[in-house]
Amino acid sequence: MLSDLDALLTSRGIEAAIVPMHESLHPSFRWISRGAKITRGYAIKLAGREPILVTYPMERDEAAATGLVTRLASEFGSDAIFRDAPSPAAGYAVFFDAVLRELGVRESIAFFGNLPIHL
Repeated sequence: MLSDLDALLTSRGIEAAIVPMHESLHPSFRWISRGAKITRGYAIKLAGREPILVTYPMERDEAAATGLVTRLASEFGSDAIFRDAPSPAAGYAVFFDAVLRELGVRESIAFFGNLPIHL
């Protein structure tokens, strides 16, 4: 249950958990996103709040069908971030920084699930 995850995050001092979804089935993402049928995006779980889905325009409707708050990556400047980044890893660092700052996360995060190597 997500309430168990809230307790785990709080007990470990983690403000937010990021669960990426990249082009294959990842059980951790499906669980936290209420089964969202998207192939690329991120579920972000802040302790004590419902997950937020960050996805791309083509999958906006699928993400919204979960009933979770859905944001587009472009709302955080993803196009310019990844275009101007010296490497994919640097781009992801800047992108997640922008997302997490807007969500009010200040100190500690964790990544869960299967991660692409550049993350």
